[in-house]
Amino acid sequence: YSVFGDLDLDSVRSSESSDDNHNRVIFRDGDPRQKWFTDKNEAITDIENIKDVYGDKPFTTGMCSNFDQSNSVCLAFHKSVSFENIWIGYLILVCFCLLLSVIYSFLICCKFSHLKYVIKWHIGIFLVNITCLFWVPCLIFNGICQVHLICGYYVFAIPLVALCFILTLLDLYYSPEAKYFRNQKQAEETSEFLERIRAAKPAIGVKIECFHYETRISRNSESARSRTVEKVTFREKRLFPIDGFVDVSQIPSIIERTGVTLFQISKSVTPGDRYSQDAFHQFRNRYIASNNHRDQAM
Repeated sequence: YSVFGDLDLDSVRSSESSDDNHNRVIFRDGDPRQKWFTDKNEAITDIENIKDVYGDKPFTTGMCSNFDQSNSVCLAFHKSVSFENIWIGYLILVCFCLLLSVIYSFLICCKFSHLKYVIKWHIGIFLVNITCLFWVPCLIFNGICQVHLICGYYVFAIPLVALCFILTLLDLYYSPEAKYFRNQKQAEETSEFLERIRAAKPAIGVKIECFHYETRISRNSESARSRTVEKVTFREKRLFPIDGFVDVSQIPSIIERTGVTLFQISKSVTPGDRYSQDAFHQFRNRYIASNNHRDQAM
């Protein structure tokens, strides 16, 4: 009988039962293939059932045939998918993820153009997470099935997963969202901080730089090259005097003591009326006029 590629006639004997007409295969004592069956003492199974499940073809030769063939799950996976095709599945998954990334980038650029800077971070960490979620279970399953590292080039998946873990740790610290977790405060401390900001007097200043252009020539043994540079000769900053101000910041009246509350604070100072705006323009113009003599340009 031809059941497996490595099954010869010396290891089996056939007998015909008086109860039925089915052919039987009986393994000799000590044959390692007895553990494939529930009854190790008799190790009897139908030849037709074996052919229905595994077929008549022999197992794949080479590194990928060196796995735990006594494990029915590993055997079924190798017959249906094959350990050699894992990289092909990974490449198909990466192509699908890249397609999703293109759609995501298009939506961000159209709907939230001010958030374009997060696209590269989100797509990068998305591919890194997909790689980890794909290869970590594969490596665990290969270890259970005792698959050789050379089979399907699994040896290259190990440094790839290690690199992805390193990139994940770097993303936790350097990603755009990580800045919110690097500056954490308790609820009471946050309330006091916001009150200090509201009570602080705003500062508005005018900064000037006086400069002129210089032409510098650099020479070497063969030629001379000239370039124009900006030479700053004077810098100064003067604050605009403010008589009064009103803080109109929108701050939540109650900060939850449990959970995480995300704050994004930006500063904006605008004149309260037309008189204040004219006063600032006059202050700036007088300040510039008083320093016009210092250099050629300002």
